[in-house]
Amino acid sequence: LFQGDRAAAEEMWPLIEFSAASVLRHTTNGIIASRTDEMEGRYPTGKANLSTSSLAYGGYRFAACLARSLGKPAAADFDRRAEALRKAIESYFGAEVEGFKTYRYYKENTTLRGWILLPLAMGITERQEATVAALISDKLWPHRLAGGDILAESTRPTEWGRETYYALRVLFKAGHTEEGLDLTRRVVQAQIFGAKGPYPDEDAIDMLCPGSLYPRVFTEGMFGIVPTGLDSFECTPWLPKAWPRMALRDLRAFGQSWDLVVERVGDQQKVTVLSGGKTLMTGSGLAGKTYALTFPNGKNETQKP
Repeated sequence: LFQGDRAAAEEMWPLIEFSAASVLRHTTNGIIASRTDEMEGRYPTGKANLSTSSLAYGGYRFAACLARSLGKPAAADFDRRAEALRKAIESYFGAEVEGFKTYRYYKENTTLRGWILLPLAMGITERQEATVAALISDKLWPHRLAGGDILAESTRPTEWGRETYYALRVLFKAGHTEEGLDLTRRVVQAQIFGAKGPYPDEDAIDMLCPGSLYPRVFTEGMFGIVPTGLDSFECTPWLPKAWPRMALRDLRAFGQSWDLVVERVGDQQKVTVLSGGKTLMTGSGLAGKTYALTFPNGKNETQKP
């Protein structure tokens, strides 16, 4: 979707259908059965874990967007599956864990897990505030003020760097701009410019963390960019209080080169998208307002309240 390459999308489409069919085959009681997650058996995950179902939800949503861009009839079905999965995630995983009304990671789980942030990362907001509170608590992120990573599980000392960069993105997406900026600065100072840096991870240099996850703190977190098609996106920017403006310059996405500029005007944010010296979209509103744009001619400017 970000690439905006229709030919590449058509080439990938059979693989997306194959993946969606696999997810559907593993759907049990509304959620996705899975023997493990990306931690590859290091921690218990039960017969179905929150990570797999959350990623499947996000996959269905983006697959629907791609289907609409390609004129495929599967879009409505993928959206329907996503809505059903969202409800199932709430009913199956939604729980009070260690005093927070957030998510249990699997059915028998009684401890906080770092990956409870994944529903928020995928746009599921039913338990947003309690989940954010759990993330920035001493139970899950005890060394956050020193720029340390989130714990994979509250009762074990193991930190998990990938979860940290997801968490920073989620803080911005949830509108916790000042906390997100403060913790991002602390993590960068410690992990990129400090004694732990540069770019620590289990494999020393890992594309996942922070090579690709750190930039997404800004593109998808602070600027809130979410693709909605091969030539369209939405953005929900969060300008920090002390900043008069922020900008992403010469972005290459959706087959275009463009700028996204956010400026403070009184108590509102002015949002402008420019490309090739032309203004494609401009709008203003309070922080948390979502704007939408369809390329390439800027004729389909819309704003969401």
